[in-house]
Amino acid sequence: MNKTKKVIIFLIILSFLVLPVILMADNIDSTYKYSWGENIGWMNWKPSYGGTDYGVTVYNECLTGYIWAENVGWIKLGDTSCAGGDCCQTGTTKGYENDSNSADNDGDGVADDWGVNNDGAGNLSGYAWGENIGWINFKPNYDGSDHPVVINSSGEFTNYAWGENIGWINMNCSNTNYCVTVNFKVKTSWSAISIPTVTTQAVSAITATTATGNGNITSTGGENCDKRGFVYGTTSKTDPGNVAPASSGYTSSVEATGSFGTGAFTNTLTGLTAGATYYVRAYAHNSAGYDYGDSEVSFIASNPPTITSVSIKIESGICKIEDSTTVCKSGQTITFESVASDPDAGDTIKLYVCKAGDCANCLPGTTTNCWAVTGTGVATNPSATYNSSTSAACAGTPPCEYCSSCVYYAKVCDNHNICSTIVGGS
Repeated sequence: MNKTKKVIIFLIILSFLVLPVILMADNIDSTYKYSWGENIGWMNWKPSYGGTDYGVTVYNECLTGYIWAENVGWIKLGDTSCAGGDCCQTGTTKGYENDSNSADNDGDGVADDWGVNNDGAGNLSGYAWGENIGWINFKPNYDGSDHPVVINSSGEFTNYAWGENIGWINMNCSNTNYCVTVNFKVKTSWSAISIPTVTTQAVSAITATTATGNGNITSTGGENCDKRGFVYGTTSKTDPGNVAPASSGYTSSVEATGSFGTGAFTNTLTGLTAGATYYVRAYAHNSAGYDYGDSEVSFIASNPPTITSVSIKIESGICKIEDSTTVCKSGQTITFESVASDPDAGDTIKLYVCKAGDCANCLPGTTTNCWAVTGTGVATNPSATYNSSTSAACAGTPPCEYCSSCVYYAKVCDNHNICSTIVGGS
């Protein structure tokens, strides 16, 4: 053994002489906290000493803390000699190095930091160190393949760890069908990272060559997403499943990288062809994989129409005074006229008239929340009519000739259901 390795082992042993004073509270179950070593007996994963908790904490990246075995003493789940005592760097995707040489591979100031890692899905690997028993391997290899200790969906540790000097360590009585007579296991409140969930909303700000995709991360799956974006193309596709955008079947994608929690997000879809129909899904990614919105949305790349003004065609006698209130007479027709057009050749437009606050919900293809809608689309300057079927106060119907405040609002929408901005008239 070279001098460097002797120093490293000496420091490992020294770290057990004085246990750390400050530790995070563990997340091991108060009842199910024991594993069984075939040659060393019971191992307590939630020990305390002098009123201080020294138990094991499971993180997405690694395990920290101590196990106490009555017959062999303390077993340490990870190196604490790095800056800040966190060689695993919890909250990142790093984990312990567990490198076999004496280099400082990640620049943390410590050679060969070691410990038990978690891949985020509950598959463990790496090494723990016992002051009297040496290394314990949490991903032993036999039968020509790896057999890691696994934390299942219920938080239970399963399978075996291996110590060269002590043999097998059984994590769960179910491994050997002993649970009827000896019900032991190690269990944690930690749960594995799952893929995020995301939804896709209607595309907005559509032009002939660009549009804005709208998505919403509804669950991060246990850790912030590192990617989010949209896939799109001119052919409808089924849900791609847990695959990267390049394998989704869609011809184009746009992506942002960073650390993203739940909430709405947008990206600009580019390279569109005017008149083409596009299909879009939002997606998000974490260390467990990709999720795509269950529902695909579609739109036609088209420039929005424009409206310059809207005005009311006043017809004599359509209103009257009743009990000092101006009302619209039953059976009278009110006509609204616009100055509007569409920049895309061949498109037709309709006029939608509504009262304040309703125009956003006065939608193409319906008369809900609309006072008046053009019957058939035209190339320019559409008009719309309203026929009052009953007498009503002006506040709830189109404005009348003698209303004190004859304000109304309008927009035009093309045959692709792309709408202009909203303008007011009086």
